[in-house]
Amino acid sequence: MKYFEEYSNVFNPTILNAGNTIDDIGYYHISSSISIASGSSDFTTPIESNTEILYGPMPTIESGIGSTNLGVSANIDSMEQLTATSRSLSGAPYLQTATFNASGSIGGTFNKLYQNGTHGSMSGNSGQRSASVSNGRISTSNVFYDETFTDLRSSGTIPHINDKIKLNSGLSWSAGNSYGTSANQSVSISGTGFGGSRSDSESRSVHTSGTFGQPASSGSLHYYGRSQTYDGSSNTSENFSGEGRRLKLTDSLLSFGEDSWDNSYGEYNIMGPKDLQVRPNRLVKPGGNNGYWLPNPNSDSNFKYYVRKFSTSGTKTSMSINCGGNSLTNWDDIENNNKVSVLIMFESSSTNVYSNPRFYDPTKTLSNFIYSINANGDGTNPFGSDIDLYGNTGGSGSGGSWTLPIRNSDGMFLNATYNEILVLVRYQGDPTPLTSISVNFN
Repeated sequence: MKYFEEYSNVFNPTILNAGNTIDDIGYYHISSSISIASGSSDFTTPIESNTEILYGPMPTIESGIGSTNLGVSANIDSMEQLTATSRSLSGAPYLQTATFNASGSIGGTFNKLYQNGTHGSMSGNSGQRSASVSNGRISTSNVFYDETFTDLRSSGTIPHINDKIKLNSGLSWSAGNSYGTSANQSVSISGTGFGGSRSDSESRSVHTSGTFGQPASSGSLHYYGRSQTYDGSSNTSENFSGEGRRLKLTDSLLSFGEDSWDNSYGEYNIMGPKDLQVRPNRLVKPGGNNGYWLPNPNSDSNFKYYVRKFSTSGTKTSMSINCGGNSLTNWDDIENNNKVSVLIMFESSSTNVYSNPRFYDPTKTLSNFIYSINANGDGTNPFGSDIDLYGNTGGSGSGGSWTLPIRNSDGMFLNATYNEILVLVRYQGDPTPLTSISVNFN
């Protein structure tokens, strides 16, 4: 057996010239034969192998084809949005799940030569998404056509020089529990010609402005997978993951009424002219640089607001507030732009106790009573009744973090009877968004 192994490669000829690969394209006839003699016996009848090939190194063939090859073209011909589910936040829609279908075509993969392998492919989750050739014949059914897409080529047949490929792709998509600023999932198609270097591809977003029944001016669609009523905040924290704890900016707040925010699905009809917009994990000005989808509901005023309540239990002597993402400016500074200010109203300082409700500015650490603010003051009082502005005497802080002593003499109580506070946020212009609000009671 050892002797036969030594001749095992005699029928695997390589085209060489003095040990070097031949660089010329040509038609070659290669023959091999072998006879075996043992001892004094005659040689056996020769066993022959003849091979006829058209041969040329790939770089030489590629260079020789040159501009005579018409080239490969790959195109996405249609995109269809099938189904979608969504949720809203501040009246802006967010995609949660979607299904799409796309179709595309590829031409030029057999012109003028072709090789085995994949000639076309398309991304996605389902459908006829690839087209291949094996041993010079079509090996994928229902995707190869004549150049007019009239006649379907059968598997096992030899493709024609102008044949084309038709593919289709289905895409099922889900946001899960994540948030992102672009739900423009894409579908791509690619075609490959002879040698692999002649190729073409196209990619197209499955969502474009104006799809899913939205106005063409809407722009890129964000996605947010959390349920409509989800809110990951707590009695002492706000992370802007939902609006289950948000309150409407109405005069009922002055008496600590519960005018809850509408947390059901809605588009465009939720926010009032003075409201800030909640995006996942941030509080933004609608229509501003960080806004999404919604225009400014009222461009006549440069001030927008957000309000919610926080609660504790037991008697407290101090509290702190931290607003992540920005430094706080005092409430009566309304001259400059792009700033964030905060007022705090205690349940004990509402109209249930005082004729004018008392609001406290945590940044005014050297002030007690400051002044009364008339109703409907642009930027100073968003309510239809007068309010009294107080400071934070004895308090401290900087940036977005401030500590307030609970001054009973000024109407501040945190105990078994009064255990809630209201935090009113004001944006002046279009500042860097807040990403959280947290309070701590001691």
